[in-house]
Amino acid sequence: MITKEEMQGSWNQLVGEVQKRYSNISGDELAAVKGNANQLAGLIQRKTGIAKEEVEQFLDGIVGGASRSFDRISGAVQQYADTAGEAVRDGYERFQERSHDGYEAARRVVKTSPVESMLVVFGVGLVAGLFAGASIFGRRV
Repeated sequence: MITKEEMQGSWNQLVGEVQKRYSNISGDELAAVKGNANQLAGLIQRKTGIAKEEVEQFLDGIVGGASRSFDRISGAVQQYADTAGEAVRDGYERFQERSHDGYEAARRVVKTSPVESMLVVFGVGLVAGLFAGASIFGRRV
């Protein structure tokens, strides 16, 4: 027989299936037994005359189906999270490799041409300073 926790977790689905299969059971009657598997089984037995074992199998089937659906959805979400995590790790590793390659290339250039490298750095700094100065003074006027 299903547990109270299982029943509460899939109550709406359970009510819908019970009302679909046993139309002579009202929503008020179902609301009166909410969360109690034994009372629900007893209600279905009283209203339909079906054996207790058959009612329990019916209820277990509904809750089991909901549980399997939840398990499938949970598995799909986990797989998506794993794939996303792997993609992030791969992207980070590529970024790290390219950064390292760029650093090594810059290091080789500086090592082979130190004077030219210093002139380039000085020139870039000068241009950046001119742009920053023009930007700052241009706003004041």
